[in-house]
Amino acid sequence: ILKDFSDFQRIHFLIRVRMQERLLQRSCEEGQPQEQFNDIAFQLALCYELAFGVQRDADKSQKWLNLSGRDALHMSAELNILRSSSPSRSEVQGLIDDSRVVSIADRYATAGQLGDALSLYTIESEGKLASLGPFADSAIISQSNLAGLLQLDGQHSKARNLLQQMLNACDQEWGSDNTWSSSLRLQLSRILAAQGDMLGAISLAEGLLQLRTNADKDAEILQALSSYYGLTCDYERSVQYSDQAWQILKRQLGETHPYTMSALELLSYATTDINMTEAEIMETTVLDWRRKVMGEQSYVVLETMKNLAFVRANIKGRELEGIEMQQEILSRLKEITEPPWRQIVWGTDRLAWMQRKANQLEEAIKTRSQLLNQKHDLLSCHQGLALLGNHAINLKDVGRIREAEDLRADVLEKIPIILNPIRNITINTIRGLGCAFQVSTQFDEEATALYVRNFRLWEHLSKDLGEFHGRTVLVERFLRLLSNEAYIVQTTIHFLGLQHPTTQLAVVRLKNKLSEYVRSIVETEECVSETINWIQKRIALLE
Repeated sequence: ILKDFSDFQRIHFLIRVRMQERLLQRSCEEGQPQEQFNDIAFQLALCYELAFGVQRDADKSQKWLNLSGRDALHMSAELNILRSSSPSRSEVQGLIDDSRVVSIADRYATAGQLGDALSLYTIESEGKLASLGPFADSAIISQSNLAGLLQLDGQHSKARNLLQQMLNACDQEWGSDNTWSSSLRLQLSRILAAQGDMLGAISLAEGLLQLRTNADKDAEILQALSSYYGLTCDYERSVQYSDQAWQILKRQLGETHPYTMSALELLSYATTDINMTEAEIMETTVLDWRRKVMGEQSYVVLETMKNLAFVRANIKGRELEGIEMQQEILSRLKEITEPPWRQIVWGTDRLAWMQRKANQLEEAIKTRSQLLNQKHDLLSCHQGLALLGNHAINLKDVGRIREAEDLRADVLEKIPIILNPIRNITINTIRGLGCAFQVSTQFDEEATALYVRNFRLWEHLSKDLGEFHGRTVLVERFLRLLSNEAYIVQTTIHFLGLQHPTTQLAVVRLKNKLSEYVRSIVETEECVSETINWIQKRIALLE
């Protein structure tokens, strides 16, 4: 067992298990020198004392200590090395890395073994608490890792409570500006965001940012804030924070460092709702670099292509480029030995969405129809329900009303069943499911009438003035506001209730997006004014 704290703690838990097992095997080898056996026995005593790869067991620890020919003073001296270690801030950032732990656990989840990972990390965490106490670096890291796993498993309340207890203890012991508290606050803000409490996440991260001097502002905190503000549709602040993070990393690491490129991609995400052309330039830069460094077959390259395809599909005149790239992505996904089913469902739905946006209505119907022979599977996951709901809208587009209504009924019946076990209900989940309501009579009649009026006016202006005319673009914006954010609010209220964090986030998004659009108005159409009044009235009632 390594004495250097950072090296010791970076060893992945399953490797620790294998190390402990190997020590046991070596202790049974015949003909080894006594001195070597004594060293191995002492290491095993430490394993059982520190829960290193095994559950803590004081009796077994004492047994191996006795066999080693050493005594409690030797054990105490070794433990003091670990207890007295104090890693630097940069070491702590590398150690408390919930994304790393979640990435490991995600592999367990894919293999259906996340429960095994949780059991292993729980044993380790409890062992460290018992042997080292709550303020030992090793114990804090173990609990932080466990919180990351609980978050991935959807047990957000447990993860949140665990982190809050740790944070309160660290604040009380060392003050709110200590290294551990900062790292735990950022991790806690991510869990609040995953629960839909975006305002709580923003408050926590903003408070953390205020504790830092300008020179010490963390790119990681800035990126988290960018993500949180983006999810509330406050795009200006989202871009501002993302750009600051990118500038910091570019200055510290250079323009072509992997972290800097990831930061540029995050800036591209943030920019998509403000300037698609700029976002396309940034995403293309990232894709070209990753292709050069990682190779065309890299899964990271495929993920980057997905983002670029979406951006291009949203730029007027470049829709076909986005469609072609999405078709290539789907083709490559299907070539994987065990194709990821939900990724294929999502990718197929995205391709059909792009085709519909480019007015290729029949092509969109054909694209989604390819998966309809697996309707049972589609009805069993929220990605599949989204595809079927969007397919219903497509059928309605071409006048196949009866088919659309039958499909919508199937989707609406399954939504409560699918939502119930999903612990992490995000806006994206609801965005997909909300599409089923766009061909439903369950929406507010006034909102439906407004949608129809806006749509007819948009068709008229597109024909007479063109799609790029200011009046046409204005009406299109409010048409999208009704068809996206207002529907999301209605869907969250219907399925989750007004007090659910995701519903509250949906209301904040609608409010921020409305403010953004109203600021851009130069000349107001009558039905746009009515739309603004309706949304403002609805927000007032919800608040």
